[in-house]
Parts: sequence; C-alpha cells; structure tokens
Amino acid sequence: MLKSYIKVALRNLWKRKVYSLINIIGLAIGIGACLLIVLYVQDEFSYDKHYSESDRIYRVIRQATNGGEVQQAAAVNYALQDLLIDNFPQIEKAGRLAPRGKSLLTNPENELEFVEERFFFAEQSMVEIFDLEFLSGDPAAALGEPFNILLTEAMAQKYFKDQNPIGKTLQLDGDKTFKVSGVIKEAPINSHFHYDFLASFNSTKGWYRPVMFEHWGNIWMYSYLLLKDGADFQDLERQFVQMLDTHGPPALKQFGVSFILQPLEDIHLYSQAQGEIEQNGNATFVYVFMAVAILILLIACFNFINLATARSQWRAKEVGIRKVVGARKKHLIYQFLGESLFLTAIGTILATISVALILPYFNEFTGKALSLSLTSNGIVWFSLISIVLLVGLMSGSFPAFMLSSFKPIQVLKGKAVGDQKSASRLRMGLVIFQFTISIVLIIGTIIVYQQLQFMKNKDLGIETEQVLVVPLNSNSARENAEILKTNFSSNANVSMASMASDVPPSRLNSWRFHQIGTPAETEELIDIVAVDYDYLDILDINVIEGSKLSQDFATHETEGVIFNQAAVDHLGLNNSLGTRFESSTDGKTFNVIGVVENFHFSSLHEEIKPLALHIWPSWYRNVLVKVKVADVSETVAYLENVWNQTVTDWAFEYYFLDQEFGKLYQTEEKLGSLVTYFSVLAIFIASLGLFGLASFMAEQKIKEIGIRKVLGASIPGIVWLQFRVFLSLVAVALILAIPLGIYSMDLWLQDFAYRIDMSWMVFAAAGAFALVTAFLTVSYQSIKAALANPVDSLRWE
Repeated sequence: MLKSYIKVALRNLWKRKVYSLINIIGLAIGIGACLLIVLYVQDEFSYDKHYSESDRIYRVIRQATNGGEVQQAAAVNYALQDLLIDNFPQIEKAGRLAPRGKSLLTNPENELEFVEERFFFAEQSMVEIFDLEFLSGDPAAALGEPFNILLTEAMAQKYFKDQNPIGKTLQLDGDKTFKVSGVIKEAPINSHFHYDFLASFNSTKGWYRPVMFEHWGNIWMYSYLLLKDGADFQDLERQFVQMLDTHGPPALKQFGVSFILQPLEDIHLYSQAQGEIEQNGNATFVYVFMAVAILILLIACFNFINLATARSQWRAKEVGIRKVVGARKKHLIYQFLGESLFLTAIGTILATISVALILPYFNEFTGKALSLSLTSNGIVWFSLISIVLLVGLMSGSFPAFMLSSFKPIQVLKGKAVGDQKSASRLRMGLVIFQFTISIVLIIGTIIVYQQLQFMKNKDLGIETEQVLVVPLNSNSARENAEILKTNFSSNANVSMASMASDVPPSRLNSWRFHQIGTPAETEELIDIVAVDYDYLDILDINVIEGSKLSQDFATHETEGVIFNQAAVDHLGLNNSLGTRFESSTDGKTFNVIGVVENFHFSSLHEEIKPLALHIWPSWYRNVLVKVKVADVSETVAYLENVWNQTVTDWAFEYYFLDQEFGKLYQTEEKLGSLVTYFSVLAIFIASLGLFGLASFMAEQKIKEIGIRKVLGASIPGIVWLQFRVFLSLVAVALILAIPLGIYSMDLWLQDFAYRIDMSWMVFAAAGAFALVTAFLTVSYQSIKAALANPVDSLRWE
C-alpha cells in the first residue's frame, strides 16, 4: 500500500505540474525565510550564555531621575562595589571593568606599534567570574599585580610573532610599561563585550586622580557581581536602598539615584542604557522577525490548503474508487497527509540548499557569523524536523479530512462532492488573510523608509556638512591642541577650526547646577560641553538671546556659560541672561551670557536635553575643521602633515561629522531592508497562490467564458469578470490591514522622540500595490482564458 501511495503521489505531482510547482516553491520560500530567521534569533538569544555561571552573573546599573525622566547608565562609580561587598553576603564575587578606548601600544623589543581600541582595565576577580580560558600564564595571579596585562591569542601573535610573550613587556602611550602575565582566548562572538587586552585595574591608581575613585559622580567603570546559589537578585536590589541611605552620600537621594541588577543574559537584547560597552541588539527587532517568519510560513501553508481544496474535484473519483475497493477513511487520511509531508520535505530540502547559498550574504549584511551546521547545531535539526511535521500536517490536515469524507456514490455519479460553498469561503478567507499580512508588511516597509528619510533629512540645528573631526587621543595632541588648530586654519581650503571636549553625536557628562541664592537641594543635572570661542560658528548654531563666548571679555573664559533653550525651559528661567549658577560637581560658578537654539547632540531616539557650553581648554579632546568642498583629499593630506609635525606619539585620525550621524541609524536601515525583503517574499508567495486559484477558476469557468464569447462578450469584460472576485478580497484585506498597520507601526515609532506622522497616502499606496500585484497575477490566466477559442471549450457539450 505504501508503494501505491508513493506512485500516486508522484503521478499527481507530475500530472499537475503547475500546482505542484506553486506549492513546492511557496513552501521552499516560506521555510527558507523561517529557517534564516531561526538562525538569526538563535544567535541573538545565545549571547553571554556560554559562561559557566552566566545565570548567577549580574551587572550593576545606575538609575537617575532627572526632570521626571528615569535615565539608566551601564557604568557606575568606583566606591559602590566595595560597599556592596561589605554589606551583602549574597555576593560571592565582584569585579570591575573599565574601557580605556583608543590606546597606543608598543613592543619595545621589535618596535612594533599599533593603535588598539579594545583595551580594558579589569580586576583579578573578572578572570574568575567570566572563567577566562588561559592558553598560557597563571590564572590565579594574572591581574593581581599592578601593570600586569593579558593578551588574546591574536594580539600575542601580532606583537610577539612566534615568541613566548609571558614575562615580556608592552608600553602604553610610550610611558607606561606593562608585563605580559598571560595569553587568553578571545571572547566568543556572542558576548556583550569583546577585548584584546585586559590590564590590571590596580594600575589606574598610579596615574588617575583620587577624585576618580572617591567621587560618586564619576561613573566610568562597569561592575559585575556573581551571586551565591539561591540568592534572589530582586530582593538584593530592594536592600540596596537602605544600604545607600546609611552609607552613601546624601546627593544620591537628592537626585533620585538608585542601583539595580541586570542579569548578564539580558544585556544584549534588553539593555539600552547610556554608555554601553558595545551596541546591543534589540529584542523588539527579534520578535518582529519571529512574527514575520511565522506569518510567511502561514502564507505558504495557506497556499497549500487553498490549492488542495480547489483541486478536490480532480481527486474525487480517485477517492470514490479507493473507497469502493475497500479503502477506509483513515487510510485516505494517511495517504493525503503523506503527500503533504512529501511535498513539505521537498520544499524543506530546497529551502535548506537556498539558505546555505544565501547565508554568506546574510552574514555580511547583518554582521553575524551564522552557520547552517547540520552536524553540530541541534537547533537546526530540530527546526527542520519541526517545520516538516508542523507545516506538512497543518497544510495537509484540512484537505486530507475533506477529501476522505467524500461519499463514493455521489462521486462516481459525477455529482458535486463536499460542501463546495464552505470550501469556497475557506479559500476566500485564506486569500484575505494572506493579503492582509502582505499589506501590513508593505505598510511597515513604507513607514520604516519614511522614518529613516525623516531622520536623515531633519534639521539638526547644526551644520554637519564638510565638518571634519580630528580626535586628540594622546597627551601630546592635547598639549598641542591650540597649535594644531592654528596650523589647520592656515590652509586656504579650511574655512575655520574649533576645539571641544565632545562633538555630536555622543553621550555627554552631566553636572549639577543650582541658581545662586537658591537652596542646593534645587540642583538639576545638565549636560556640559567644553568648547572654544569658534564652536558656535563652525557648527552654525544660532544664538537667540545674549551673545557668543568672546575673547574680548576675560570673564567669559572663567565663568561664562551658554545654555540651550531646553536648559532655560528646564530650569524655569524667565530672564536667563546674567543669572548666576553654581555647580556642586566641581565648585565652579557660572554666569549665563547667552542662549542658543536647541540642536541635536544625539540621535532622534532621544529628546534634546538641557545643555551648557563653557570654555575649558584642559577638557578639549577634539579639533573640528570646516573644509571647503574643493580638494578635500588634498586638504586632508595637509592636515595629516601638520599633525605628524606636531604630534609624535599618535597616528593621524579623522572622520566627517555627517557620516557619524548616518551611523546612528544603521540598525533601523538594516531593519528596513530586511522588512522589505520579507515583504517581497510574502507578496510573492501570496501571488503564487493567487495565480493557482486564478488558474483553477479559469478552468472551472471555461465553458461559461466560451458561451459569453459566443454571445459577444469582450476580452476586457471577461478579464474583469475574473478579477472582480479577487478585487473584493484584496479590498477586504486592505480594510483589515489598515488598523493592524497603524497599531504595529505606532508601537515601533514610539521608540523615537522625533517621528513622522502616518499619512493616509501610506495606506493608499500599500493597497494600490496589493491591487496591482493581484491584477497582474490574475490577468495572465484571465486573458489566456478570454483569448481561448470558444469552439474548443464547447465542442463536448
């Protein structure tokens, strides 16, 4: 019997090649998209789970309430961890980690010298918390002594070639010598931070100011805790409040500062705190992709059900004969479910081959390193088997039970079998569902594109075009900042130059300000940027009240401050000019000399925050250069030459300001592209099903069309007769898709402080696209039927 089933299945596949091809292609595309997203989602949820104690590791997060808004920071101050260890026995281990940023490292033996970006200071306990894998060296004493350093295997090869690096030295910034105490393996790709060098944290106390370790406002390190088995981290969080009231500075309560614990395994997907070590993923995007995968798979399954119910008349006599010769209902169910599983297996094989071919390009696009390893990845096997069973059984169940219920007497007499009205309504309902989902995806594609264009083209309040930024990454560069600015400005292709501690887009330091004459308890946190006298001009920032910072007034450098409009509004100043402020952060006093229009210092995800601009030369970390459009490459070469003549301990680096703003929205751009690709796939699969249904309906009405042609019906009239059925279905789908599209995209847009308004044109365009797609899909079969010779369709009557 099994042999008979296989023969019948193959015979039907070959006999109805178009319908079989539509089913297999639809299933292959749907399963392929689903498999691709399964790999992506598996990778996203695997972050930081490879550590042996990952379920007991937590990161301390700092929360501060400012103007009613709760802001989270991934970094904390130095003193906090010692208090936690002293007061909570639930903590088994605690470790600090501090990124240093760009660092110049030199091997004094062979004079190899490189600028490195993944340089961290770490405590010895971090070796144990994150169970670092040592290739050489003593794990127990790797970071215990000051000026010890660990290298990854790649860095050991880079600096020491094939030599044993243990005991050898590396120089940091040309004046600090570190001894190599171990070689470790690189952090896995699915970690929330990656390192090339881990230096002893104790080394920092040799050259950082004491205030960096004592002041609670200096947040510059990350604190990780390993809790004991059975410890409740939420209960621990609640106890933090009482402990800080007793041992912490009073300012914490004044500014609404608190601390919470964040599970290590949640950092990548669920943390968007300020000062993250690396850009994290986004759980919303992952759930969106999961939903899209399920929906595309459903569309493919519904194609199968649609075409199977449409073909039921062709299989009716087969069912009747099998029942007459003794086949039971369960045997017929097994047969049709088997055919469904067989088709699904073929589609899955094609999908797996397609994913294997596409995966390198997908990895390049997403920045992942996904692998379709059938031998080592159990999730892939589980997914493939689950997809074959779920899709095969789901797609084949309704057709199997419907076909097996046919009565042989009615079938063999040539009468209509089954509830044709119910089957027709089911087919129409499935088409509506398919196009509803497709239209929602089209709406999503359009709105994501519009929001991206809005962010790229929105007036930021500053001029970013042709503004080049040269970071001052070394002591020599910072000491010669004024000389660099002067010499840069002397080039004819340079319009002007300026210096600042920070340039957009970036996170800023916040200081506490309170108006002199008011209680210190009224202090507010305000972001502060150290600028020079040309900063407003080079970025074309508009002064709306008062004046710019000027060298003509000596007090401007010592206490002059410029607020943005957001700061004036936040502080409730009616007449801001001349108002004097004091900052408890550094004890300085300020006099407001001007107010500028609000401008964006970060992405459009965030609202413009209160900001203060102040002259402070020792804080300058960047030189801004406004270059003319002509001969940009020649100008950059000139700047590099000036740098090399002035700075001896660091290579020349630069970037353009507008390009940095563009990088802020790379995640959204990738989301938009992926949604577009999957929308096209969804429309294509739905159109395949529509094509099959149109072919079926054309065959069903072949005699009706022949009679209409004999009676004088025109070809457009016959095409319209076919298309109007699907027009009504797409119209219903559009009506259902509009509220779904509005709801889903409004949820997505809530992540942006500055966003577009959804226009009715978006929904009209999505509906029009769906209608045109449906018309083009149906028109081929309709025109083919309309052009057929009526003699051929009526000669058997």
